[in-house]
Amino acid sequence: MGYTLAEGYPPFSLPIFAFTTLISLPASLIVRPNPYRWILWVSIVAGDAYLVFTTTHHPVVDYFLGSVYAGSILLGSDYILLTEPQKELRLRGQKDAVDSAPLSERFRWGIRLWSSLRGVGWTHEPSRLSASVSPETTRLAFIRRRLLVVVMNMFLLDAMSIYNRANPAFLGNGISMADRPWLLRYMDLLAWVWTSQAQMRILHGIVSVVSVLSGLSGPRDWVDPFGSLLDAYTLRRLWGRTWHQFVNRFASSHGKYLARKVLRCPSGTLASSLIQLYTSFAMSIFLHMVADFTMFKRWNVGGSFFFFAIQPFAIMFETGVIMLARKFGHSGEPGIWTRLVGYAWVLTWFVLTFPGWFDPMSRVRFMEIGLNMPFSIILGLWKGEWWQGDV
Repeated sequence: MGYTLAEGYPPFSLPIFAFTTLISLPASLIVRPNPYRWILWVSIVAGDAYLVFTTTHHPVVDYFLGSVYAGSILLGSDYILLTEPQKELRLRGQKDAVDSAPLSERFRWGIRLWSSLRGVGWTHEPSRLSASVSPETTRLAFIRRRLLVVVMNMFLLDAMSIYNRANPAFLGNGISMADRPWLLRYMDLLAWVWTSQAQMRILHGIVSVVSVLSGLSGPRDWVDPFGSLLDAYTLRRLWGRTWHQFVNRFASSHGKYLARKVLRCPSGTLASSLIQLYTSFAMSIFLHMVADFTMFKRWNVGGSFFFFAIQPFAIMFETGVIMLARKFGHSGEPGIWTRLVGYAWVLTWFVLTFPGWFDPMSRVRFMEIGLNMPFSIILGLWKGEWWQGDV
């Protein structure tokens, strides 16, 4: 597969992964509050620190696992070190804290919190998430709708994969996206976005159908992974509304803790806002750098640090421009022309900065064997060419 950076490293350990991610983290949410829960976080850190030096010999799987390792550490830091979940967090409609409940109830409660990365159905669910399913929606109607979403996104992913396979910037032996003509760079960026969104919506849709069909969850527990692309006319809105919010909980909780409890900044102040902004992206840097290292087995190969480190500076810049515009009387909801300027700004920003993050991943065939569909319904029906690549 053209993937040799991980040669010589020990194989991935499923028992250690199960212990850190599937046992220690959920256990920290199930046991009653006590002064020794931090030991579970130490076990998570120790186990995941070992796992980043292991490999599955598949770059995309390694990258995904690296994200899980880092996410477990950060989520554990939130739920074990910064928060007392059973006393502070509530399901919608839950009146009393669950810390005095019997083990069976705490088990169900803890597993539900552990599996709800975005807080859907909880009082800490971000208000900016996509609208949840109507209470009147039946399980059968939900399943039909989600299966339709899966099929539509399979065709979108198929179309994007056809484009991606013909794109030299997306090939392991290809060129940098920055070396493509300007118009094609915009098309490449959108192709990556639609490819990533389609793949995630397919996986999310399949899991939601299985979960609702089996009775493990209800239709209202499942919210679209992404917001509307029409909301992405500023960088702040793109990161906060349009892109997935699976890291929102631990990213925001660390920022709030640092701003309010460590530095004592009053809520709503500029200082508090900036601290939370930079801390959130620091969490993203950590998560993606761990994922980079797990895949590349080198700290100096991936481009995550620079890409995510410059995002808050760009958000500060655009916030300053917006504040200046308001001083000159441009207030209220932005009109169509203002939004078009915003879309151009957001797209151009990522056209300039995205190649530095993406190019190293492309060289290990990240798109070819990770994001593209290995088969094609479109080419199969058109030319009889069903199989398109390896996995």
